[in-house]
Amino acid sequence: MVVAQLNHESNSFNPVHTGRDDFEVTPPEELLTERGSSGGAIVNGIVRGLRADPTVEIVPSFLALARPGGPVDDAFYDEAREKILATV
Repeated sequence: MVVAQLNHESNSFNPVHTGRDDFEVTPPEELLTERGSSGGAIVNGIVRGLRADPTVEIVPSFLALARPGGPVDDAFYDEAREKILATV
């Protein structure tokens, strides 16, 4: 099971795009470690649930979280999408 998350609340009325530097990107090898409340709570729950089934292989892919802001920069979105699809 591939685990990935790209999380951002976009507001199209905000003229400032949200770029790579605005995201907290977690390396794949750290994606399966428990994170605090600063973000990643969704992935924490998914990983816990998957670990409950010993027949499931968990494959970490991509995790990036950002605060609400303007639309996500196309280049960063394309980078995130490609990393997730490459894992799949």
